Amino acid sequence: QKLPEELSALQARLEAADAEAMRARLSAARKHGQTVADAMKDLLALTAGFDALVRQQQPARLDVHEVIKQVISTSMPLAEDAHVKIRTQLDDSPPYVIGVAAGLHQAFFNVLLNAIQQTAESKLRREGHILVSVGIASRDAGRMAQIRVCDDGPGIHATQRGRIFDLGFTTRKGGSGIGLFITRHLVESLRGRISIEESHVLWGTTVLIELPLADADASR
Repeated sequence: QKLPEELSALQARLEAADAEAMRARLSAARKHGQTVADAMKDLLALTAGFDALVRQQQPARLDVHEVIKQVISTSMPLAEDAHVKIRTQLDDSPPYVIGVAAGLHQAFFNVLLNAIQQTAESKLRREGHILVSVGIASRDAGRMAQIRVCDDGPGIHATQRGRIFDLGFTTRKGGSGIGLFITRHLVESLRGRISIEESHVLWGTTVLIELPLADADASR
């Protein structure tokens, strides 16, 4: 999607350029195109592998607390390298949802990884903090498990919040804009939803994931 736009901009810049500068810019464009092609091959292989893993698993009743603990354990080395501390706020009685374990794990991991990366970019604090909390709320669609990931990173400007889950959109230098896009579809496949509950520039962001409770929990 981005490559045609970049090539059009390149053409406009080259109209006033000399031949040597033109060759250098075209060479750079070819290298960039090859980088994109290689990245797409890697992404396709990764997607095929993950899709095969998900298809092998059957939907099951999942303990949200347990999945979160597994994701935090997996993410801890990344958080430590980024000087980010992760805390949890979990009730004594865990909520359960119906889904494929690999998909739910990946959705939580993507959100937590994004929070770690964003928090690490904050210039206001020597050490970042993330709070992962779980609760239950009533909605028109029934009882929902609510998972919040709250960070004290740089925050998201109000004009950008509506695009956070769009393919290719990122606020982070070097970001791909793929992780949260995939997360949205994983959450929606579980009949849930994901949103930016609140965000304040320089003060942080709270991402909210809502998932329908499994039948045994829905009546609580």
